[in-house]
Amino acid sequence: MKKEGVIGFLLIALVIIVAVVFFRPKGLEAAMGDGFQLSRITKVEAALHPAEGGEVLTVQLQAGEEGFADLLTLLNQPSYAFTFSRPQETPTLPYLCVLSLFDQESDQVWEVTFQGGSLLSLGPTGQTRTHKSSDGQANQQAILDLLRNQAVPAENAA
Repeated sequence: MKKEGVIGFLLIALVIIVAVVFFRPKGLEAAMGDGFQLSRITKVEAALHPAEGGEVLTVQLQAGEEGFADLLTLLNQPSYAFTFSRPQETPTLPYLCVLSLFDQESDQVWEVTFQGGSLLSLGPTGQTRTHKSSDGQANQQAILDLLRNQAVPAENAA
């Protein structure tokens, strides 16, 4: 019995350690996945899709332009924890926001998608995973406010 008890205890401890490492809050670079480095992002494109219909707004920011550093700072501010939850169906922000971050060295495009609440999707385009933000909706609202100040209707974007 003793041997089985020790093995059971070790298995439980291993499961707890793996869960803590896998689900612990991380910075943006770790949450986005292998290969993402904030310092290599040179362009961000944002599409703001109105929650209640209307015109899609777009924003394109290059490194060095007004708002670029502020946007990356806002994205990097909270910590992110992986979750199996799915973002809610009903948006709590007036826009569904899709950010595409372009890596100058690898030609990789990374994506951040949010619509309110504390959940958002992060990762390489087409391979995003749901994370919970430590700042909840407040951070998403700040990002949305920054983008709306520079947005233009998608049909007018060049």
